[in-house]
Amino acid sequence: RCAGHGIRIGITGPTWVAIDNVTAKLPEIGAREGWGDEVTIARLASRPPGPGGMDERLRPYLASGSSPAFLDVSDRLCHPSLMTIVGGTADQICRLGGKGLASCFDVLLIDEASQMDVAHAIVAYTRLADDASVVVIGDDLQMPPIHPIEAPEGAAHLVGSIYDFYTRYRETEPGATPITP
Repeated sequence: RCAGHGIRIGITGPTWVAIDNVTAKLPEIGAREGWGDEVTIARLASRPPGPGGMDERLRPYLASGSSPAFLDVSDRLCHPSLMTIVGGTADQICRLGGKGLASCFDVLLIDEASQMDVAHAIVAYTRLADDASVVVIGDDLQMPPIHPIEAPEGAAHLVGSIYDFYTRYRETEPGATPITP
């Protein structure tokens, strides 16, 4: 914003609670910091949630199904010069813009990443711009993703949480520098 550039930020996580915990704070922060009128914030939903189905601070930002708000968000993401922030599940983020829009996000933030498995995170990664950044936030002491089978030997980092993937990233490669939490 200060440099006069747009930015497209995606916020995701394993649950709506994680997604809403981050997204719901943004309108107040934007108003306080003076950028609230310059950015479009959207909270995705497959259909409008009932009472208690979402953080009520986000109801004015709801973009569901094929609503005009959802179509507007998809359209805005085609324009990297605009500032757009979208909170949604990995599957919903992947569906934004349809098949014609490959890169939607300059930044993807994954909250509660220690509970989100690699496969679901990768779904959201399909909408990253070529030079995008990924912010992975989690607590490795919390419960990991639940899987019905044990990971194949030597591949736990590929089927566990996205948080564990990065903490174990390239650990078997000689001379590789690990990513430290």
